[in-house]
Amino acid sequence: MEYLPKTIVKDRANLFGILSTLSLLMMVTINDLISLYYEFSTNPMFSILALSIGIFILLNIFGNMFKAILVDTSIYSNPAPTKQLLGWKYCSICEQYAPPRSYHCNSCDKCILKRHNHCLFLGKCIGYKNTRFYLLFIVYVWFGTLLSNVINLNFYLNSLNSFGIKSIFKIIVPWLAWLFGLINLKDLFFVFTNTITVILFFLLFFYFLINFNLVLKNQTWYERSKKMHYKSSKYENLIETFGLNWKWVVICPFFALKLPNDGSHYSDEFNNMFNLKNV
Repeated sequence: MEYLPKTIVKDRANLFGILSTLSLLMMVTINDLISLYYEFSTNPMFSILALSIGIFILLNIFGNMFKAILVDTSIYSNPAPTKQLLGWKYCSICEQYAPPRSYHCNSCDKCILKRHNHCLFLGKCIGYKNTRFYLLFIVYVWFGTLLSNVINLNFYLNSLNSFGIKSIFKIIVPWLAWLFGLINLKDLFFVFTNTITVILFFLLFFYFLINFNLVLKNQTWYERSKKMHYKSSKYENLIETFGLNWKWVVICPFFALKLPNDGSHYSDEFNNMFNLKNV
């Protein structure tokens, strides 16, 4: 049997992650639109308000998602030095000098500037130039799950009113409930989607807190595991991640990426102001 080249396998894994994310987002959106359609007859103002907020959230979800995927945060996005600089290392795979805080990603097959982690759901490495989009993607997906749970509140209330073994069975294992004929295909879709949004609501909340704490400490996942620290204030670290125009980017992903540096070099003024040195 002939094995596929590693690059093809990795590309397919990344594509599968992106398609899975898009499919889940579409499922939740369709579920909420159906719920709002039925809600409109009894509470039109709530339906219109929820729809308006939902459109704003979706624009930010997809905007940040595709920005995180499309922005090049590898060492190839900056001009390569002709000789080894202080603190730089040579990557034999990339055949190029890589700056401090950059690490080679086996999935992306390139060195990533200030590499944070490789996100399976976006099929892309998270580094210096797209961390802001990654974090805001998580934030707005969390807001989306919150809105979805509010929209489908009646579904949960109805489940609680008829609370019993059958209700628990339907919510925990909806596929088995469908196979045993306890729910139809439409109810299976609603139960499955609403259960996913509840789980994501809690998971994303804690996952964002962990990542945001790393941003405040000016650390990546790798640097956290190696207990590496950099001296700078929390506000300065926020600017380093979200950019100089951070007040605007949190509400719209299409504002220009005004980061204080390029991820390879730091200006003397910035180094002196932020005192970015290992301790």
